[in-house]
Amino acid sequence: MTPYPFTAIVGQERLKLALILNVVDPAVGGVLISGEKGTAKSTAVRALAALSERKTVEIPLNVTEDRLVGTLDLTNAVNSGEKCFEKGVVLQLHFGTFRNVNTAAFNKIGKDSGFDVFRASVDTDALARLLDKMNTKLGDLPKIILYPLNDECLRAVCAISGAFPNVIVGAAWWFNDTVSGIKRQLETVSEYAVLGTNLGMLTDSRSFSSYVRFDFYRRILSSFIADKVDHGEYDEKSALALAKDIAYNNVKEVLGL
Repeated sequence: MTPYPFTAIVGQERLKLALILNVVDPAVGGVLISGEKGTAKSTAVRALAALSERKTVEIPLNVTEDRLVGTLDLTNAVNSGEKCFEKGVVLQLHFGTFRNVNTAAFNKIGKDSGFDVFRASVDTDALARLLDKMNTKLGDLPKIILYPLNDECLRAVCAISGAFPNVIVGAAWWFNDTVSGIKRQLETVSEYAVLGTNLGMLTDSRSFSSYVRFDFYRRILSSFIADKVDHGEYDEKSALALAKDIAYNNVKEVLGL
């Protein structure tokens, strides 16, 4: 959807001035915005971001500074005697989407209105080259979570995640967020990557009704792990610890919550 025009926002002069000053001079260091619901806080930020051709990035409210911008890696500094920095940004890559395939609907309703599909194929070689280029340039990758929409490439994506530190395969996404889709994803990750580092269900939705997806995912995860216990692949204590890590502990650690 097209952001609300910044110049059309009535009132909030101090807020608009503060945001403009940050765009003009980023050294200002940011603005803390507070206020009642419906007072155009998010609207103003997104409107100015669109006007200045900058991307709006949402982060958890209680994210710590070291998780956001990085910090000194004390362990490596002590062991090697060299100054090493630990990157704090978590990058989520969603790929394999074919957007707005219905031209008539696009012209009538606009983009992102429910007419997206997944691509027939995904170039996982290009993904590997991208991660290699980032790793070579940065020296060390930040945390990266991969979400392929076409799960036909999931085995290759899982293998790629094992070739680079800090790269994790995310939960079944969008069209794959179904009972069978989640089960396929869990099975493939456990076979070709590491299930214990999985971050479980994530969502960028602000709708309260979407919270049931977490319960939906966790029930399928519990059934999947319980089946492994029944077949003697996990003992009950390890299975319980695995379920807690995937459902809660891993994402809390990665996002610094």
